Amino acid sequence: MITEAVERYRARGWCMVPVHRPAPDAGTCSCGRADCAKPGKHPDARFWPDGSAAPEHFVGRNLGIKLGPVSGHLADVDLDCAEAVAAGPYLLPATRAAFGCSGRTTRTNSVRSSSPCPGPCGATPRSWRSRPWPCAAG
Repeated sequence: MITEAVERYRARGWCMVPVHRPAPDAGTCSCGRADCAKPGKHPDARFWPDGSAAPEHFVGRNLGIKLGPVSGHLADVDLDCAEAVAAGPYLLPATRAAFGCSGRTTRTNSVRSSSPCPGPCGATPRSWRSRPWPCAAG
C-alpha cells in the first residue's frame, strides 16, 4: 500500500520523506530513541532534507511530503475552526477527495497552478483540510 502511494506521489513530482511511526507499545517511536519528544511525528533523519523516491525507504514508515517549490509549490492549509470551514468554499474550489483524521472525515480542496502565489511564502495553495469540530474556547 505505501509503495503504491510512493509511486503515485513520485509521478506527481512531489518530494517525499520517510517519517517515523509510533510503536504499538507505550508511545515510543520507531527512531529507537527513548527520549524522543515526537514519537512518530518526525522524518527519518537519513532522508532529511533531500527526501527519497525509493519505495523500499517507506516500508514500515509513514510518508511525508515536503511542501513548497520542491513539490511543485504544494501547500497545505488546515482550517481548524467552524468559521474557517465556512469560509473555505468561498476561497477554494470544490474537490472530490476526502481524508480521515482521528475518526473524523476531513475535506480537501485542490488547486493546480504552475507558479507560486504572490507574497512572502512563495507557495501556491494546492490543498486544504478542514476538521469538522469547532474552535476551542479561549
